[in-house]
Amino acid sequence: MSLLITIALVLVGLFVLLQVLILWQSRRMTGQPVRLTGATARIDPDRPALLYFHSPRCGACRGMTPVIAELGREDSNVVSIDVSRDMETASAYSVRATPTLVVLKEGAVAKVLLGAQSRQVVESLLR
Repeated sequence: MSLLITIALVLVGLFVLLQVLILWQSRRMTGQPVRLTGATARIDPDRPALLYFHSPRCGACRGMTPVIAELGREDSNVVSIDVSRDMETASAYSVRATPTLVVLKEGAVAKVLLGAQSRQVVESLLR
């Protein structure tokens, strides 16, 4: 029985470590300059922009995608990027988990948010 508990604790520890590494790596992106190419080429660099990285197999993404799509219709600086189709852009922004929101301001990454966010939070990122 103690072997099973030890294995479970090791697995939980590895999972937590992986999550911390993903969070740390995403935070390191803050302040990094960006090149607007591919999916991000249509962004107006003089205004705040929001990149929404998602996957069709992600449950949290399925809840956020309609909100982002609606905001994208209202603001051309909201770009939705399917990581399974555009791995190059996801890699350029060090995206390792979905959903990920990347806020661009003044030609650099201003903020990175991991996980599902409310509409109010997403709208506040564009101000």
